[in-house]
Amino acid sequence: MTFALFLIAACAYTPPIDSANPDYPDTAGLSGTVLVSLTEGVPGRGHVLVYDLLNPPPPSGLGSPVDLATIAPSEFEGAAGGVSSAPWAVAGLGLGSYLVTALIDNDENFSPFFDFAAGATCGDTVGAYLTDLTTQAPAPVVIDSLPAQIDGLVVTAAKTLSTERPAFDVEGFTLGAPAPFGTSAATLDRSVTDTPQLVNLQSRAVNHPLLTLNGPEAEACASSFLVRLLDLDQDGEVDPHSNPSYAALGLKSAYPKVYLILAADLQGNPVDPAAGRYVSEAVVATDIFMAPYGEYVAGDSFLSPTLPAVFLPAALHIAADGTETVVQGPDMPAGLWATVVVQDTGQIWVVPNDLGDVALAEQYGWDTEGFASQGPAGLIPIQ
Repeated sequence: MTFALFLIAACAYTPPIDSANPDYPDTAGLSGTVLVSLTEGVPGRGHVLVYDLLNPPPPSGLGSPVDLATIAPSEFEGAAGGVSSAPWAVAGLGLGSYLVTALIDNDENFSPFFDFAAGATCGDTVGAYLTDLTTQAPAPVVIDSLPAQIDGLVVTAAKTLSTERPAFDVEGFTLGAPAPFGTSAATLDRSVTDTPQLVNLQSRAVNHPLLTLNGPEAEACASSFLVRLLDLDQDGEVDPHSNPSYAALGLKSAYPKVYLILAADLQGNPVDPAAGRYVSEAVVATDIFMAPYGEYVAGDSFLSPTLPAVFLPAALHIAADGTETVVQGPDMPAGLWATVVVQDTGQIWVVPNDLGDVALAEQYGWDTEGFASQGPAGLIPIQ
């Protein structure tokens, strides 16, 4: 079993350091211009986010940015409803290859310091430093000697998102079929291999001083799951899952991607990073959206307020030295697992997150009502 996405070493979000203009000896700096293309209005606050190529951002990975440059709206030059530009710079980077992305926070709700607010929302404009404008493929920036300074990097942000981040609660578990058809279960079980086990996710609204997301009932920018039933070969059938082991079980290729990451043992003791990380994929149950249960066909894209995902008792163990080993059944550790939903827009939601952190809420005077499911209570128990 191979997981191409699992270039990650952890699921915990680490806020980047805004390194514009400090003196970092024997390191590397990057600089250039951000070009923002809008059909109306002027750019909001800009953020140039730098990622390690080996730990990329969604949808190619689950990496956190390693560096950040912030651009005030007043620094952009250009006409409203057209192309605007502004300079950017970061410093303090080491040897390696990096991806440079841009997020223009047009709705002013991005914060790199709290995981729940550190993502692009509906109405934001995103982009990257590209290989070329035709393929839209991100181009790595290689730093192979120190000290170094690489200038003239043009980051193009031209895609304004019309979808919202997929905020969700873990609604529970069923055996045999998605809710409401399956039999309810209290936990997931590593030893069950003859009956499908499903994780049922429910999209939700978020009303917080730092972030407001519309609920799934909203007419525009609804916080729902953007489901894509992939039919890349256009044969009228949803493509088999890219993992042959999953495809052999009849599982299909679809977005969003759902990942479970071991966070703690069953007593709540956090995982020791030195022991490596365990990551498992839960595959979207595409059948529930198609006849005779649903109205959609292969190739469709649509918003759904619910997302059932099939759990298979297998995980990839990524050791601290990067060694990868597949573990199955009883060899898969019991514990409490975090859930990550990744849409193909690159928008992501993780449970648990800082919304459910009671100590953090007390520190900042936030109301925790309605957010218990976003904290440790949202972890998935796997026996």
